[in-house]
Order: sequence, then C-alpha cells, then structure tokens
Amino acid sequence: MAQTANIQQLLESIANYMAQVDPELLTALQLGYSPEQIASVIPFTLPAEILELYAWHNGTNNEYKKLFYYHHFLAIEAAYQIYQEFTSEAYEPFLFPLFDFMGEYYMVQMDATRDDYGSIWFVFQGSGQVYDSLTTMLAAIEECYATGAYFIQDAEYEPDEPKVAAIKAKWNRCRWRADGTTLNSHP
Repeated sequence: MAQTANIQQLLESIANYMAQVDPELLTALQLGYSPEQIASVIPFTLPAEILELYAWHNGTNNEYKKLFYYHHFLAIEAAYQIYQEFTSEAYEPFLFPLFDFMGEYYMVQMDATRDDYGSIWFVFQGSGQVYDSLTTMLAAIEECYATGAYFIQDAEYEPDEPKVAAIKAKWNRCRWRADGTTLNSHP
C-alpha cells in the first residue's frame, strides 16, 4: 500500500476537487463534532478513523451536496437514524452508514476487536467489503481526482473506469480476488 496523508488532509483535498464542480459544497459542510458530541447521539463507540471524519465535519446540511463522486456525507444524526432503521429490519448491525446516494451506502464495519479503523462496505441490493479502511478509501478517491481518473465533463465528475479500478485495487487488498483479478466495478 502506498503512503497516505492523514484523513483530514485527504478530505480537504477531495472537497476541493468537488468544489470545482459545486462551489457551494464547502459552505454545506457542517461544523465538526467532538467524540463527546458523537457519544451524545449514538450509544456505541465508532472506530477512531470515523471519529476523525466527524471531527473534520458533521456531514453536509444538504443531501444534494456530494462529498465525492456522487455520494453525500451523512451527518451523524442522519447516519444513526439510518442505522436504527437497518437494524430494526434485521440488517447487518455491525455496519454504520457514512455516505449515501439514493439507497446505496458506504458503511464502516464496527469490529469489537479493533477500535482504530473498520473496513468499508458497499451496501445496495446486497453488501460486501470494498475498501480496507476509511483511510485507504479516501486515499484511492483522492488519487482518482489527482490523476484524472475522475475527470470533469459537462460540469460533473465522470470516471475512467479502468483507471479508477486500478487505483482502488492499488490501495485496497480486499479488491483483489483469489484468481488474481480485481473488482472492476464502481464501488
């Protein structure tokens, strides 16, 4: 795995790329939360990486403001509400939503054996691990912007799918299959 910046540096870089197509994104980001503020909303502990995410900002105040590619950053209150809905439907209680788009989610796996990070799962008509951690997810996304694998076309970012897949596989071992191929689809 390549060397990464810290989570907040990666998030700032990603937000600045997205601001090129939506300058209002930066004003839609809500103030960050302390671990104590998060604990007042949810009754369990999130991994340290996720606490760092929410220390940076507590999501956006507008579901149409995308933090990366086409995914919205959920405020902790909205994320907890979605989590409660999922668990009431006997859905995976070990997954906590972070980013969404019209019923698809990136969720962190909460693991009692790890308190520093959790793997990131994509949930939409099924679920599966697609990133090793929030840090590797953000590092891959940031590299997609920096290298032009995500490029601006008609005032939106579009993917060069083969480049995006290669970058995501470079950062995330979980994207490799036993036969030596990689996950070549969107998540």
